[in-house]
Formats: sequence, structure tokens, C-alpha cells
Amino acid sequence: MRSVGALFWSLCLLVSSACATCATIRTPHDPPIEARIVGSDADGLDVETEAGDKTRVPRAGIVDIDHPGKSLVLAGLCIVALVYISTAAEQMSTGEALLTNGILGAPGLTMIAWGGTSYVRSRRASAAFDRESSHIRLRALPPDRPYLPPPTWSAPPISDGGAPPEPVPR
Repeated sequence: MRSVGALFWSLCLLVSSACATCATIRTPHDPPIEARIVGSDADGLDVETEAGDKTRVPRAGIVDIDHPGKSLVLAGLCIVALVYISTAAEQMSTGEALLTNGILGAPGLTMIAWGGTSYVRSRRASAAFDRESSHIRLRALPPDRPYLPPPTWSAPPISDGGAPPEPVPR
């Protein structure tokens, strides 16, 4: 019965992985854009929405990119680990363990492969944009406020609830 439940939840996670192909592109003023990255250059990203519309997102309009597939890989790894631990704990024969690991671990392995493929495809499509972004991040930006040295005073000692603490001499 426990194996049927694990198989059911594995299949539910596998079916829910259909949305793992779109990157989330955060913009400074607009809502995030959910789209598949199809290409890039130093000036921006070429994206395709789920409706099939192709558009260009300029560099100035991008704050962050969340590539797809990372959570799917993590969920797949968790499923594979749980299947392995459960079969090891039940002390099955070799044939039963291989069959159980194969049946219940297949959705987890599929999720790892699908998520990894989606992540690598998205990172490759945005490689030119990412390379240019890494050069920009290395430039030193001026601090928000000037450097201030640490204070020269010390805090008064902590009172244990009795008499008030004595002032610290200067």
C-alpha cells in the first residue's frame, strides 16, 4: 500500500512538472515575465511566451532571471533518495529491490532529467547576456554613504537588576 502511495505522489509531481520550461524574468517596475528564453546578446533577451508570442526584453528592463528546472531537479532527487531509503529499510531481496527502485524511482529520475535539461537549455540561451552581466557586476560601485570609523565609546555594563550601573569614565 505504501508503494502505491509513493507511486501516486511521484506521478503527481511528474505531471506538475509541465510548467518547468519557462524562466521568470523580474523587471524593476512591471510584473515578472514568464517566458522561454530563445536567445540573447549583450543588449537583452529574446523570449517566447507560452502563447507563442516572441518579444525582446532590453537589458535595462531586467533585474533578475530565475531559470527553470532547479526545483524540479531538487524534487526528483528527494524522490530518488526516499525510494532508496525505503527499499533499504525494508530489507527486500535483490530482485524486489531492483523492481521497486525501478518503478518508484523512474519518476524521480525523469524529473531530474527534465529539470536539468530545462535549466541547461535556458542557461545556454541566455549565455551572451549572462557573460555581459558578469563584466558589469565586477565594476566597483560607489558606496551609498561614506565610510565612518567605529565609535570610540563603549556600552555601559549590563545591570543584574540591583542598583543602577555606574557611569563609564571617559
